[in-house]
Amino acid sequence: MDRRQAGPERLAATYRYGRRIILRSTSWDDQAKLSEKMIVWLVQASEWVIIPPMAGLASIRWEDAFHAVIPKINADGLLSQTFDPLLPVQVRFYSYDRRRDFRSCRHNYFELFYLSCGNAVFRMGDQRLDVRDGDIVLVNGLLYHNVELPKIGRDLALHGVLLYFLPDMFRRAMTARDDIEYLAPFLQQDESFPHVIPAKTGVPEQIYALMREISTELPAHTVRSRVIVKAYLKMILAKLLKHYSAYIGPVHSFTRKHESIERLDPLFHYLDAHYNEPVTLADTARVVGMSKSHLIHFMKQITGMSFVSYLNQFRVAKALPQNNIYFSLGIVYH
Repeated sequence: MDRRQAGPERLAATYRYGRRIILRSTSWDDQAKLSEKMIVWLVQASEWVIIPPMAGLASIRWEDAFHAVIPKINADGLLSQTFDPLLPVQVRFYSYDRRRDFRSCRHNYFELFYLSCGNAVFRMGDQRLDVRDGDIVLVNGLLYHNVELPKIGRDLALHGVLLYFLPDMFRRAMTARDDIEYLAPFLQQDESFPHVIPAKTGVPEQIYALMREISTELPAHTVRSRVIVKAYLKMILAKLLKHYSAYIGPVHSFTRKHESIERLDPLFHYLDAHYNEPVTLADTARVVGMSKSHLIHFMKQITGMSFVSYLNQFRVAKALPQNNIYFSLGIVYH
């Protein structure tokens, strides 16, 4: 066994595996007291991997995604979350029932989806991404996305751990000038960006451990808890920044995708006003100022659905009170 001094934190043990070092700390309060530069160095240095102490999986209370998510969705497929204004961060432990169908949605916050048990297909716009046990998925929320579960399998449920946070916490006037760099893997995703980080890289396990630590501090009612959560979150984002250093696309890619969603705003308003009337492709193409062929391609690229499928699901969502229709049809938004 090898022991090294790595900043002011107390180390219970240091183990060397090849050229990589795994640190296990007896006190993560000490990590929160480190300077930000030291935290980033510890995470980014190629020979160091930080894994905090983690409780067993038995301590997790899994929420049923069907009941937890439905009330937060509108007919457009926009998923809303309520965040603490002092610390807009959440960690949720969801159980997904194979017998349910999960409809696509979008949202205005960033998300990490860690698949802790099972295999699934993650739809991101018009992409279909295979996700396996231990993988993690990056979601910036602009593209419609959802989880598709295999209908057969030994277990009825799939388990996912989700980290949500508002990017504005790194854009505020009081934040450091270079804090925006933490968001690069979310902001600079081009069409070739690999949203899935495979378990075999070791990165998802490290991030999952930090997500678990964040969950133990939430809700963060004290300054101490908020400092610790922010430190953990920055460690996660620094790991992502390092992993995606070779893949980060042009800076304008996030803005371009956001503008694409805004181009569909007139369509959402039009459908909201006329969903119970005959709606033609020509009418909606005229509303958004596109040709019919362009609108068909654009809808598929952004929502992952054809125009007809989106229109039908929109009508279903508007037809009956929200809290009744999805339970009767077995539809979940995520």
